[in-house]
Amino acid sequence: MIDIKDISSAILLSTPPNEGCKRKLTLQKEDYILLKFSLENPIYFKLGTYVECDFGLFEVCDLQSPTFNTDNAGYDYELRLDAHYWKWKNKIFKYTPETSGQEASWSLTAPLNVQASIVLRNLKALGYTYKGQDFDFSIDSTVENKSLLMTYDNTNILDACFEMAKKWDCECWMTDNIIHFGKCEFGDYVNMEIAKNVGEMSRSESQSTYATRIYTFGSTRNIPANYRPVDEAVVVNGVVQKRLMLPEGTPYIDAYPKMSTEEAIEQVVIFDEVYPGELELCRTSLPRNIPKPLRMLMERLPKRSGMLTVSRTQG
Repeated sequence: MIDIKDISSAILLSTPPNEGCKRKLTLQKEDYILLKFSLENPIYFKLGTYVECDFGLFEVCDLQSPTFNTDNAGYDYELRLDAHYWKWKNKIFKYTPETSGQEASWSLTAPLNVQASIVLRNLKALGYTYKGQDFDFSIDSTVENKSLLMTYDNTNILDACFEMAKKWDCECWMTDNIIHFGKCEFGDYVNMEIAKNVGEMSRSESQSTYATRIYTFGSTRNIPANYRPVDEAVVVNGVVQKRLMLPEGTPYIDAYPKMSTEEAIEQVVIFDEVYPGELELCRTSLPRNIPKPLRMLMERLPKRSGMLTVSRTQG
């Protein structure tokens, strides 16, 4: 039997590996198990619901719903649980994850081991471990650990790892708590050629198309030099793009209160038309139809010398 557990380790359902269940792994594209079963009464499997089996640790990383069976008035499930590290796709890759500053975009010129160490800092800040063990990385001898420029533009942690692998001309994969960079090799070499032994090659995005936690930013225009200073001790080779941010104490906006880390699917929303100005009188009230993230930015623009205004452009 396979036990499906919630984030508190309580068993939600025990099911045998029924016909149609499968395990699929494609390097840097997908890594999951699919469980097929039917229930008389539906169960809501939240993000963070997990399974431990012979293949490893797998978690629900995307919201899913069953199909209503009109023949027996039951519910048919094809529950996909991704490998434990796949949930990193729901978290934004930050340069200074330990601080309250949230960076929309940033660049860093550094060797692969320095870039990968920031991944570990992000995971530690989120409280992520593998069965109680902190994550670590391994770079094999086939990778030249030279300094290269990486730019992360609202990138999630999983894609950041894959982008590093592409930049250093290697592959990235996981074994337990270790992030590997190198050549994932087994057996003999096989040449893969389109129209010969490969029908087509497709690209799969790891990032979700919806979000439950929004990091909202305004424009980079007219931002004072002393606005939300970043600790110089942590900024050495990194270049962090400074944008208008939500008020201090409100680093993000959640879809609902008391959201757990596992339930948070992070996305960045940027309003380039919102920035501080000094030439016009500021409106005392804002239109009601302005989205909440945009309204919060406009209400908390940083103060500069002279009259502070909200400037919006069209188009």
